[in-house]
Amino acid sequence: MKNRRSRTIQVTSERGQSLTEFALALPILALLLFAVIQFGIVFNNYVTLTDATRAGARKGAAVSCSSRSKRASMPSSAPRRTSIPRSSRPHASRPGCLEPT
Repeated sequence: MKNRRSRTIQVTSERGQSLTEFALALPILALLLFAVIQFGIVFNNYVTLTDATRAGARKGAAVSCSSRSKRASMPSSAPRRTSIPRSSRPHASRPGCLEPT
């Protein structure tokens, strides 16, 4: 019987294999990393815009149609102007504004 030598390839270094696997996996990992960063930026913009909208709506709802800050700065002995025609009052043209008492 003849001795048959089996053909075996001995790999002494797996450096090339590791480099190939890294080259295949790197674009996928980079894509995931940049997707997470981009999602964070978009979510931050969404939260900022929502908060600004909410603050604007709150400010618009809290301030009455006739500016309260002007009345607060006037002394209490100052006469009120009631002879202004209704059409020239700034609050008369705005829908939803109540007539000041």
